[in-house]
Amino acid sequence: AIKFNTETKIGGWFREVIRPEAIPDDIQAQDVRALWNHNSDYPLGRTKNDSLKLEKDEKGLRFTITPPDTSWGRDAMESVKRGDVSGMSFGFYVNKDRWTEETGKTPLRELLSVELLEVSPVTFPAYASTSAKVRSAEEILQDKPLPPTGVNIDAEKRQREIEIKEREAQI
Repeated sequence: AIKFNTETKIGGWFREVIRPEAIPDDIQAQDVRALWNHNSDYPLGRTKNDSLKLEKDEKGLRFTITPPDTSWGRDAMESVKRGDVSGMSFGFYVNKDRWTEETGKTPLRELLSVELLEVSPVTFPAYASTSAKVRSAEEILQDKPLPPTGVNIDAEKRQREIEIKEREAQI
């Protein structure tokens, strides 16, 4: 949803960079929403009920949304799956920023601390380096580290995990 230390142009008025310290390490504990195209009429997830999971790492802020089984939730997944919507955006309040003026360049704003309100799959992302995609249960489980060699895997348990993940539509 957010790529750190990546510059983008905001409407030709200024350049913007999000620094890692802008997002608190405990972001999952905050009440953040996932919205469809920034529209609060179409909520897709929320950290408070774990339908939105946020994970900060050295590259940026990763997300997993389990959208509602509603017409707009299914429509959102289909639009992302087809690639019609492939970027992300976010809504926030600025707590701390730094502006730099350079001769011959548009001003640079560095976001140093923000209150993140929402993340959104969007049609026209300001940060082109962001991405959204739909993943299958198998792809999600592949991201889990495998147990050490020689450990007996409970195949029945793994099958239940796959079935659960298949029921949860992941964006």
